[in-house]
Amino acid sequence: MSERRALLVDDDPSWRDILSELLEDSGFVVDSAANLQDALQLVQSRSHKLAVVDLSLEAADHRNHDGLTILQQIRAKDPRCQAILLTGHATVELAVQVITEKQAITCLQKELFSRAEFRALLDKTSVSAPAAPPPAGTPRASTHGLALVVDDDAGWRDLVAELLEECGLSSTSCG
Repeated sequence: MSERRALLVDDDPSWRDILSELLEDSGFVVDSAANLQDALQLVQSRSHKLAVVDLSLEAADHRNHDGLTILQQIRAKDPRCQAILLTGHATVELAVQVITEKQAITCLQKELFSRAEFRALLDKTSVSAPAAPPPAGTPRASTHGLALVVDDDAGWRDLVAELLEECGLSSTSCG
């Protein structure tokens, strides 16, 4: 069986950590990049079965669309690589462009991101394999407890609440 590689490109280290964990749980070896130059080097040096690419790779400039350049290079090198665009600034026009012109399988909004939905999307793609069950004796998170999630960003509150729920904890959020 051949090694399944995923290319992950996001300038935000928190998003890279979250997405890398989800991809690894789905059986991928993950190559990560935080900027256009590193991503293009990875595109040229390795073949990937899946690419998850952030639209804007400069936190200070949300008009930056380096992610589209990466998708274009992926298409040119390996048209079989499936791509997902991730963005905090989605529009209908962008989603249509990404799917029709760049042949991405979807365009996901960061503020609506759901770990469960991302896993389901990976399961639907032809590149994903079932995750291995945890080894016997692996400690499980407590199924009791309540956590308070405080953050001024509703998207992060929802994401943290979802993570806590997956660990068997209830949560209350405020911002």
